[in-house]
Amino acid sequence: MKINLSEEDFRPLDIYEQWAELRRSEANSLYEDLYSSIFMSHVNEINYQKLTTTLHKYESFDIVYRHLIGEKVPKDQFIMITGLFINYIASAISLRDSTRNIYNNKKLFPDKLKQLAESKLHKEIIANTNIKLVEDIRNIITHQSLIVPVLSFAVTEGRTESGYSYMTKQLLNYKRLTATSREHLLQIKHGNLYLKPLIDDYHQATASYQNWLICESLEKHKCEYPIYWTVRNQISSEWDGDLEPSFISLLSN
Repeated sequence: MKINLSEEDFRPLDIYEQWAELRRSEANSLYEDLYSSIFMSHVNEINYQKLTTTLHKYESFDIVYRHLIGEKVPKDQFIMITGLFINYIASAISLRDSTRNIYNNKKLFPDKLKQLAESKLHKEIIANTNIKLVEDIRNIITHQSLIVPVLSFAVTEGRTESGYSYMTKQLLNYKRLTATSREHLLQIKHGNLYLKPLIDDYHQATASYQNWLICESLEKHKCEYPIYWTVRNQISSEWDGDLEPSFISLLSN
């Protein structure tokens, strides 16, 4: 049962009585939907940081050089990189699915916001071929075949790249690769798809878009239910305050 209370209803009530009533309200039900996305934004950010911090360690030319002259790379290293990659993409997909529930809720995301979201989606997500490529790789690993990255070094037109990468020749053999991703890979001259720049670009675009969805709907919720937030803000210190949306930290890396 949804309960909607006016400001007058609260005046005689103790703050804890007010909160007990509000926990059964529509405002709280909607916030719980929002909270799952806020929580997942933090999980996604943590997984991104773990993956890219680890990948950065292996961008050193000294490490790649030792590998090139015959030093073996421990199997555990390949397992670790692949595991971190899978964990990150899984959390990114979970965050996407979670914010889709917000997007489809008219009380949190009215039609005018939906139109703006559609525009941003096409400009920032669909137009970015790195995003489809990352999700294609995830689908191949999950549903078709394990792809193990290699430690490599490449120089193209004076630009140096090093670290863990997927070989484009191997990726092009998979049937699950979409035409968009196939065309993207064919543009790479040196034959290696380096993971860190790929993931950085993917995260910059997707996390920015997801955080925008969350922040817009959270602001809408606060405007629509001021009494709920007045009471919530007074009592939230008992659980160390509310969890704010996670903001991407790519620019600080």
